Amino acid sequence: GYIQGQSLFYRNNIAWWKSQVNSLIGLLDDPTAFVARKFNVIDEGVRMGAISSPTEFLFARQGIGSIPTKIPLIGPAVRGFNRAFEWFIISGQTYLYEAARSPILRKTPEGEASIKALSSLGSAIRKELGTESYAILGVRPTQRTYEALAAFAARFFRANVGLLAQSLTRGPGGAEARKAVGALFAGGTSLTIGINWAVTGKLPNITDPFAPDWMQFPIGKSYFNAFGPFY
Repeated sequence: GYIQGQSLFYRNNIAWWKSQVNSLIGLLDDPTAFVARKFNVIDEGVRMGAISSPTEFLFARQGIGSIPTKIPLIGPAVRGFNRAFEWFIISGQTYLYEAARSPILRKTPEGEASIKALSSLGSAIRKELGTESYAILGVRPTQRTYEALAAFAARFFRANVGLLAQSLTRGPGGAEARKAVGALFAGGTSLTIGINWAVTGKLPNITDPFAPDWMQFPIGKSYFNAFGPFY
């Protein structure tokens, strides 16, 4: 959940931990208690494009994309992992949408204007959790299947690039994207400084981008960064 939910980790850390709990529950079964509590928010969020519907990640339930889930012995574990992955993303998007929708509704009159504002917000939230709408992007089902079978995170890549681009736009979506990107870089920098200071007693290298330790922290003999795909 750290890579896929990296923006969430810095944007709303409490929501990140709650999503991790739902993900662990999802290893065994769907988190129905969570769905019952948040049904209205999830229903609205799906319609506004903020929350991705279940069964849209990694492996499908039928067709070529479902082959890994039907392998004897391995199949059940793959299905559990897929379900946990799905519910981490759905939970994170739900918590983000629930927190961000109220200020927008207070400022925007009901009707077409509020729908437009919430849809704009939704476009940023779904990107924050590394997802994007295949329908909006025009990606055909066959291409989605091949990407899943090849373990190619094209959707994740598109979402991250899209979030950076959206942070330069106006509207609720642009504002949410700027908050997410700003929180990630501020939080990642703080974490990098803190770990470097704790491990080495020194500040990190922030001046030489060509050095192997630039904006990274040492663990053992290797260097790691706190920015994930944005590094």
